[in-house]
Amino acid sequence: MQITLKGKLLIGISGLILLLVAVMTFNSYQKTKEIIIAQEENHFAVLENIVGVEIDNYLSRGEMLVKFVAEDIETIKAFADRERNGLALIVKGRYNALQDEGVNVLQFHLPDGTSFYRAHQPEKYGDSVMFRDTIKTIVQEKQPIKALEEGVAGFSFRAIEPVYEFGQYIGSVEVGMDVESVFVEELKEILENEVFVYTLTSEDDTASLIGGTMDKDYFPVP
Repeated sequence: MQITLKGKLLIGISGLILLLVAVMTFNSYQKTKEIIIAQEENHFAVLENIVGVEIDNYLSRGEMLVKFVAEDIETIKAFADRERNGLALIVKGRYNALQDEGVNVLQFHLPDGTSFYRAHQPEKYGDSVMFRDTIKTIVQEKQPIKALEEGVAGFSFRAIEPVYEFGQYIGSVEVGMDVESVFVEELKEILENEVFVYTLTSEDDTASLIGGTMDKDYFPVP
């Protein structure tokens, strides 16, 4: 059957319409995709900002608390005299009170980076903690430092302050604030959602769960 000119025109117009519809559908899909991606990026940026502010708040609180310990005259004297038992008696009650603020680490270090006294683990002392970057820094620079870091007691928001007696550097004191329970619970209240904290291993980029507001993360980081 021979197709008339009119038929050819109709077929051509139909094909053009289908092509236009396909182009419009594709453009609409692309725009929708771009909007969704932009919304997701904005959402994650907001979350990142909230978490960043909370981390800064925790580090600042730790800094304030460690200064309180580092500037106490009785504490300085006992530490300078290397009276471990005397130091323990002085700081034990204070450490118990600091735990209400989320503190889970209170530690004194000698000038060479050796742990002198841990209020959270009194029986453990005499070991070097120079494997930690914050300890290396304060031993070398003798300046206050704060960071989120892993230690013998696990991950904490750590604030470390140099301790001086009569102008002489006698070591440092450290306060660590809990990451695995108190911090995530506070974030949960702010975000109104379950919160999990992961650590990323630099060697193979694997993520490990270190704490959360639930026993199990049903949507874990791969």
